[in-house]
Amino acid sequence: MAHFSIIPSIISSLVLLFLLFAAPSSASKVVDVEAICAQAPDPKFCSSVLNSKLGGAKGADILSHAQYTINVHRVKATNTNNLVSVLIANSGNNPKAKAHSNTLPFIFMHVL
Repeated sequence: MAHFSIIPSIISSLVLLFLLFAAPSSASKVVDVEAICAQAPDPKFCSSVLNSKLGGAKGADILSHAQYTINVHRVKATNTNNLVSVLIANSGNNPKAKAHSNTLPFIFMHVL
């Protein structure tokens, strides 16, 4: 369950990091992924996300990195939400599952 509370903070940190570097005059400037990720809370995770971009991260501007990061995490959060919904639906009359079914959609609404 701790995994769910960590993901929004990682996403927020990455997005904030990108927004800090994205001034309107330099939004189209090509950026060094390693320099950006060195300042992230988890540089290895940051680098693996940005370098997973189709066509590579080299030569991309800060805005495209930010959009890509947001899209990756939105897809992962949506997939997690869908999986949780399926697991709850398949749990039968388990009272803990029913309690989670009432709270999880609100948690993921903030992430998505």
